[in-house]
Amino acid sequence: MACEKNNLEIVELLLDHGANVDEISLSQAQGQPKILELLSLVNGYDAAENKIAFIADVKDLNNYKMLIKRALVQSLNEVRKETFKSIESTVFGKLYDRSKDNTKFVDAFGINKQNNIYEFIRRAAEKNHIYLEKDFIDKNALASESKHTLEKRKFTDATIRFTE
Repeated sequence: MACEKNNLEIVELLLDHGANVDEISLSQAQGQPKILELLSLVNGYDAAENKIAFIADVKDLNNYKMLIKRALVQSLNEVRKETFKSIESTVFGKLYDRSKDNTKFVDAFGINKQNNIYEFIRRAAEKNHIYLEKDFIDKNALASESKHTLEKRKFTDATIRFTE
């Protein structure tokens, strides 16, 4: 509907927040070059094998901002769906690790540099009206910490006992 009505602002908002691009939207945008360009960009990003490299190649600042916000929303949704997936293993987690000291990256969310990915996500979500599940940050920080602790332990001498 936003494409049909040529409402660029709503199209951008929807794409920022992870809306899928479908054939109907592309068809509705045929006479609107700016919207068609955005939809094509997002289609390219969604289809890209290396999403981080795709984002790095984007020169236009507005398009860059939209894609990293999209990466955040998609990564949050991925972690919500997959019980043992950590935010660090998602596209956004890898992008954050690579770009956390990059002014362009931090400024795109309209926040200051944060000490860790969880605080960064908390502030970015708040500033950009991105939904965070209740206790999402705390659960993920704890899961990440537990995974790190388990990886350090050696289980070679472990015995398994069954109780009646």
